[in-house]
Amino acid sequence: MSLLTVSCGNKPNTVDAHILGTTTGVADVIASRGADETYERPEAVDTYVPTPYPDVVAYGDCDIDLTNMNADLVYANVYSIMTSPEQYVGTTIRMTGTAVSNTDQVSGQTYYACFIADAAGCCQAGLEYQLTEGEYPEDGEEITILGTFEIYEEDGNPYVVLDNSVREF
Repeated sequence: MSLLTVSCGNKPNTVDAHILGTTTGVADVIASRGADETYERPEAVDTYVPTPYPDVVAYGDCDIDLTNMNADLVYANVYSIMTSPEQYVGTTIRMTGTAVSNTDQVSGQTYYACFIADAAGCCQAGLEYQLTEGEYPEDGEEITILGTFEIYEEDGNPYVVLDNSVREF
């Protein structure tokens, strides 16, 4: 069960049209839109409690922060992750989206994902995550997850996950 998915309706996607009409690829989107980003990361968050697990990413340590990007950059980054997942192994990613879970009826294993909707409202991408501690959120709840991108194999199939994840509040 791979939870890194994208679903798009048949209606025109303005983000796709913008990207296709103004760039030659994902790298161009990232380069052209990077100058527009004015986000300043806070020094500390009062509600974040450090975890005792050494492999967990600490708040602020992040290679790809999807939470401070505009719609074009989120789309470009998620598209790149989906098409070349092996290049992102070991990368720390932060994302905000909607909590979703699914239980495999055969194995009984529950999988948890964070889904991000695009600005046009027609496409969404989801990424499985595994928390190191704490309770998983209810389906439909808005969450921010920070973890390390990994690929694992289950029943002979490769899947992607944000491993050693923490839930940021």
